[in-house]
Amino acid sequence: MALAVSRSSLSASTFLESAFETFQASNARAKDENDVLASVIPTIIGPYRPTHASARNTVFKNLEPLTDGTIAPAVPDIYYGAHPEDLCRSVRDELTHHIMPSTMKDKPLVPNFFIEVKGPDGSAAVATRQARYDGAAGSRAMHSLQNYEEEGLQYDGQAYTFSSIYHGGTGTLQLYAHHLTAPTTEGGRPEYHMTQLRTFSMINSRDTYIQGATRDNNETLQQHITHAIRCKFREGSEAAASPQPLRTESDSNGPGQSPVAQRVDPSISFTSSFRGAKRPMQMMELPSQSGGNRSSKRRRSA
Repeated sequence: MALAVSRSSLSASTFLESAFETFQASNARAKDENDVLASVIPTIIGPYRPTHASARNTVFKNLEPLTDGTIAPAVPDIYYGAHPEDLCRSVRDELTHHIMPSTMKDKPLVPNFFIEVKGPDGSAAVATRQARYDGAAGSRAMHSLQNYEEEGLQYDGQAYTFSSIYHGGTGTLQLYAHHLTAPTTEGGRPEYHMTQLRTFSMINSRDTYIQGATRDNNETLQQHITHAIRCKFREGSEAAASPQPLRTESDSNGPGQSPVAQRVDPSISFTSSFRGAKRPMQMMELPSQSGGNRSSKRRRSA
């Protein structure tokens, strides 16, 4: 499965029990969110890779408001997207307020993977609201890109945006998928949905840590979005490959809770759910990277 790709740096021969104990100690010493971001998160997400366009503590003030403008812009702790050069200028100019989070031109475009972090005393509920808000912005960016120069807006109910939350107090890592659906009323706004995929206890044991960290989610997501953008939106390209959704190993329609709308404004609906929601997202298998058709991809400064 696309989100079950192992990370070589976490093999049994390289990630020893002593390395896990060091991670546990770092998590225990972290006193606040900044400590977790500095000393815990780097171990989980792995070494910096310049091919992965990412930014930290960026105010999404260049984006058109999702509601009536009374809510402050999203400020994800970390987000990943596409390099600006991967998207031709004409598309950047036309979709700028949906796909360019910052007025700084070198920041990643089309945000599609987010990380929110809380320290030991941080609120898990707040982190969930932040991830939900991040995911809505990312879902709209992907939707705008997919529907560029198309006749009429299409809503396929599939997940193209993902987020994760790490809480230093409990040592848990949660993974979510985000998608949007068509407005329920004529002239209304789309509804944004957040579905919990997995939860991992990162400090329980070396094995449970590896279960969460070994899935090289960002690697797969970055290859995916980059390939899609280059195929469809680079200057002179004649290809029309739209971004394909990712499938996770938790793509079951088992029992779950129905989504409960949490409205921050009467004109927009944010919904959270577990697997088996009334409006389940569809996530398809990611094509092989070796194939030739639609192969896979790739607080607070403005």
